[in-house]
Amino acid sequence: MSNNRFSRLFAIAKQKSIDKEQIESIVKDRFHKKSLTELTDNELGMLEKWVKQEEKGGPQKMRRKVIYLLASMGEYVTQDGRTYKFVKDKKPNMYGIYEFIKHVGYLKKDLNLYTTDELIKLVNQVERFRKNTYEQEANKAVKDLLA
Repeated sequence: MSNNRFSRLFAIAKQKSIDKEQIESIVKDRFHKKSLTELTDNELGMLEKWVKQEEKGGPQKMRRKVIYLLASMGEYVTQDGRTYKFVKDKKPNMYGIYEFIKHVGYLKKDLNLYTTDELIKLVNQVERFRKNTYEQEANKAVKDLLA
């Protein structure tokens, strides 16, 4: 981990009026580490993302990102054949999105019940899910072309 990452984190935190003691407290409470220097690069990235989200509007903005990511996929069919439609009449289908989050989200609860910390993990999960889904579809298309 470089000092550049720490300085960037503290610069963002300063804009949001979050001091070093608050950041250290977050590190102890959420990551169960004694100090920032013990954080892995992944954990430091999550902390930086949390500070940025707090700066940009917090939980509501993260919920909107989840909705956007899923709506941009259109629909998804699970391995057991269940279909989640994320778009209806060219608009996000909130019923389909909420059902998907309740059944597939890492905490299996309604999107509006996720806390800020939980939303950070949910956004990461949905981003990975979307990326993996597109990669699987692309691999399948390539196999079909080569067959």
